Amino acid sequence: MHAQTKKVKPKYTAKPKISANATYIIGTWTMVAMPTGDGMSQDQTWTFTKTDFVMEGYPELKQKGMYKVMKEKGDTLFLKLYKQEGHLGTADKEQKIVINKETAKIKIDWLEFRKKE
Repeated sequence: MHAQTKKVKPKYTAKPKISANATYIIGTWTMVAMPTGDGMSQDQTWTFTKTDFVMEGYPELKQKGMYKVMKEKGDTLFLKLYKQEGHLGTADKEQKIVINKETAKIKIDWLEFRKKE
């Protein structure tokens, strides 16, 4: 006789809901002009999808990879950047993003960005 095996249905796991702040950063953000004082120009752009990011800049700079929201405190997101490649290396990194919906800007490190139309 064969032992009868009971079929087990896989448990349904709901996808985590994306918060309003995590949804807000999706898109392309360009750096608000920042004078360097030495006549040089500086440019930086961040693009976020639901799971990926690309950061490009001038002088030549490019970094891409995946991200996930690790923590959210008010209008501040703490992201984990991982599976990275580019000029800044491959190590995982925590990235803080401060959102200001009143001015329609975000702050990454000390730089401010506006959403590209």
